[in-house]
Order: sequence, then structure tokens, then C-alpha cells
Amino acid sequence: MLLRRITKHVKEQNWTAVGLDLVIVVFGVFIGIQVANWNDARTEALREQQVLLELLDDLRQDSLVLASATEAAQLSVNAANIVLEQSGLDPVTQVSFSVLNTFTDSDILVGTPEVLPADQASAYWSLITTRYYPSQNDAALNALIAAGNFSIVKDRQVVRDLQRYKTFWTNVMASHDNTYRPFRDHTVFVGQKHGLSPFISIDLDVLAEIVRLDPEMQGVIRTTAEFAAFHGESLEHLQEEAQILIERIEAASAS
Repeated sequence: MLLRRITKHVKEQNWTAVGLDLVIVVFGVFIGIQVANWNDARTEALREQQVLLELLDDLRQDSLVLASATEAAQLSVNAANIVLEQSGLDPVTQVSFSVLNTFTDSDILVGTPEVLPADQASAYWSLITTRYYPSQNDAALNALIAAGNFSIVKDRQVVRDLQRYKTFWTNVMASHDNTYRPFRDHTVFVGQKHGLSPFISIDLDVLAEIVRLDPEMQGVIRTTAEFAAFHGESLEHLQEEAQILIERIEAASAS
């Protein structure tokens, strides 16, 4: 219809009308492009919000499991120190590392051990040898990585923090597989020589006597406490990183 009008006006040499027709065409195209761009931007913003909410959900789950794992590590340190003291040995009060790392300070101070309640007095060996090794809730982050579409997250600091956080988790998981679990298994094996199992109860006095008479038991319990202190410190640091990310993503979601 508009094309016929323009053709008619050209034939009539009504240049004013031709000009107005062209303005209408250009303006219509411009408005169409702007509407399309607005729709694309709105769709992308909605998608970003969905991605951020999914990331937040995973991070909150991470924070919960890391808190539980940190508590388990602290219980392991505490139980090991009580057994060492009960055996007439010095407890672990500090763990020092000569090599700097991204997870902990070079020196980790261990608090004063606390005796378990009377109804848990037979659980010391179980607490020494049992640990929680959490894994990352990373479905949303992995989906983002697989899509190769980090650009959907507009806050570039959030993207950098997510990548850093993923690296921290990778290192922690490697420590689980290469250090903590293997030594836990070794500790359980040493205890088995004395008929011990992480799943049976043993009175503290009986356990302490076994440890007092066996230097190998003394060594594995002390080392377990040291590893547990390092493990707990690493998990606590990772939980702090998760909380920083939660707050940053919440701020990005609100903007």
C-alpha cells in the first residue's frame, strides 16, 4: 500500500509527499528495530536473572554442606586431642606449614579440646576416623561453562569470582582424593590391628590405653588431628568465598 503511494507521488512529481512517505518508512523501520532490540534485551535480562538465581541456589547449598563439613573436621580434631591427652600425650595445639597456600594461614591454632558428653564417651574413635568430604553443588555453573556463555552475566566481577571459586573447589576435591581420604583409610587400617572399627563403640579409657602402648596409633591420631585442622580451615575459607559470592550475586540480581 505504501509502495503504491510512493510510486504514485513520484509519477505526480509530488516530492513533498514522497519525502513524507520515506520518513514514515524510515521511522517505521527504526521503531521496529528498537522494539526488537528491547525484546532481546528484556529476554536476556530475564535469562540472566534465572541464571543468577540458579547460581545462588547452588551456592547456598554449598554454604550449608561446608558448614557441616567444617564442624565435622573440628570434631575430629577435638576427639583426637582428647584421646592424646587421656593417653598422657600432648595435644595438637598448632599446625604450621612452610609452604604458603591459598586456603589457610601458615599457622593454624587449635582451640582447647572439650570432652564429649557422657552419652558420647564411646564415640571418640568414630569421630577421629569419620570425616565429611563435601562436593560442590555446581549444576548451574557447569551449565554456564558448557554453554560457553558467561557473557550473559553482566557483572564481570561475579564471573571472575565464580571462576576463582571453581578453582578453589577443584583444589579441595583433589586434596580429598589425594590426601585426606587415603590417610583416613590408613588410620582405620592401623586401628583394625587392635580390633577397632569406626562403626563400633569403645570406651575412652580403653582407647587411650591402646594409644599409650602403640607409637603407631599415637602417630596416626596426631597426624589425623593435624590433617583435620588443615581440612577444616580450608573448608571454612571456601565457605567464606561462597558467602562473598552469594552477597555479590544478590546485589547483581537486585540491580
